[in-house]
Amino acid sequence: MANDDYRHELSLRDEQLRRELDLRHENARQEQAARDKALDERLAGFIAAQAERDKALDARFSGFYAAQVERDKQMEDIAARATKAAESAATVKSNYWAAVGVQLLAVAAIVVGGYFALHQSNQSVAQTVQSSYQMGREDGRKEDSRPPVIPVNR
Repeated sequence: MANDDYRHELSLRDEQLRRELDLRHENARQEQAARDKALDERLAGFIAAQAERDKALDARFSGFYAAQVERDKQMEDIAARATKAAESAATVKSNYWAAVGVQLLAVAAIVVGGYFALHQSNQSVAQTVQSSYQMGREDGRKEDSRPPVIPVNR
């Protein structure tokens, strides 16, 4: 009998321990459910705040994106105009250098013309001097070929 009492007492203790463990387990589940619920609420609030922030950022960035697209279009227009200007600048450069070449040729023509004009003038002067000298030589053979004397008043 003592053995049966001991077994009965052990089974009662075992039952009591099981109930206590079940209660602890149930309390832990309830606490975990409450923590999960609080976490879910916090996450839902965070997600709602993030959604609002994303909407505000989308609104802000949509304006920025539109401005970026507009700026890209302007840059493309500027690049196209720069390309066109470079092409016309090549034409302007060639026209400029052609004009410079024409001016250099004109200066060279003036110099060459001046040289020949001066040469002809020098030849005329030389021929005139030579003919005057020869006429003077022929006149010098005459008796009165002395130059006239200019009186000096003192």
